[in-house]
Amino acid sequence: MFRFWSIIAFVFFIIGGVMGLLMRFVAVFPMESMDYGFMRQGHSHVAFLGWGYLALMVLLVKSFLPAGTLDRKVYRWNLWLTVLSVAGMIFSFPLTGYKALSIALLMVFLVLSCWLVILFLKDFRQTSPKGISRSFVYAAFLFYLLSGIGPLALGPIVILYGKTNIYYLAVYYYLHFLYNGFFVFAIFGLIYKYLESLNRVKANNGGKRFFQYSFIACIPAYALSALWLDPPVYVFWVAGASAILQLIGFFYFFFDLRSLIGRFNGMLKKLFLLVIVSFGTKLIMQGLSAIPALAMKTYQAKSYVVIGYIHLVVLGFISAFLLTWLFKEKSFDPTKKVSKVGVWIFFIGFFVSEAILFSKGLMQWLQTGGLGQFQELLLVFSTLIPLSLLVLWPARGKMAKS
Repeated sequence: MFRFWSIIAFVFFIIGGVMGLLMRFVAVFPMESMDYGFMRQGHSHVAFLGWGYLALMVLLVKSFLPAGTLDRKVYRWNLWLTVLSVAGMIFSFPLTGYKALSIALLMVFLVLSCWLVILFLKDFRQTSPKGISRSFVYAAFLFYLLSGIGPLALGPIVILYGKTNIYYLAVYYYLHFLYNGFFVFAIFGLIYKYLESLNRVKANNGGKRFFQYSFIACIPAYALSALWLDPPVYVFWVAGASAILQLIGFFYFFFDLRSLIGRFNGMLKKLFLLVIVSFGTKLIMQGLSAIPALAMKTYQAKSYVVIGYIHLVVLGFISAFLLTWLFKEKSFDPTKKVSKVGVWIFFIGFFVSEAILFSKGLMQWLQTGGLGQFQELLLVFSTLIPLSLLVLWPARGKMAKS
């Protein structure tokens, strides 16, 4: 069943990519029947929840729980209902945005995901896992539960205050604890579980310190999401300190990275290196954003820099990791020619799109011209991401072997 659910998650990745491409199309060729903002909301929810959350959860279940767990009825019911709730968002968000149906589907998803977290933790405790991977997994679910407070608060905030700064702080709170908390800690939990299975992690290595620094920094790092408000200077100090702690923690991860890189060859090594480079770049950008002058510049060019940063995290870090692990777990066959072609198309689409976004942001900072065909260029190279996924599709493993 792992292979089945991972392919379902990959289908959501394709759909999210197509929705992102539609956004770029509307930016160049406006359509009255399609709202750019609504499509963006649908794109982000399908990418985060249908692809990121679902793929990561089935990988966690496969890696940490007994074989056959995904075959259990309670897990199957939960995952099917989760898939249906995300499938509903594919239509509700582009058509209505954050209205009654979309909010209801999101609430259903949150209830289902919390139910799955409880199921997982109950079985996780019974397996008595050892090693630092255990700490990463517990932290991942702690931050996931904390992130759920954000969507729950949106209704009362809109009623009491409208869509003011408090509303956007709640949205950023949700996103921060989702991808800086849940996704980051779950991904490194899987990485350390793999190292532990190879007996490559020793008691005196950097994994424990990497976890400690990252965990301590995660909650105060929310201050990085509030710098656009031009807050008091002490908020910048908190943001800067948390960014430095995360960078120090990442330094300790390099003690274990050499053992890990040696386990991958060719295409998978390049894909995994993209994960590490993207994560390191993310941490450096967070540190730079804590400098007040740069924080204001980033806010001024947020249409380009922030989108580039989000794509760096979602595509370069989260998605590249999930693809690496799905290849490793044989959901996709890494030896097929289409796998190599698909990954190279993904690389080109990712790097060129990032270059276009950050170049445009830099030009706006410097108040210079250039990239006059920005939206057209972004549309052309944005086609490469969903194209790469369609090329990868024939490399999926046969369900009969799952």
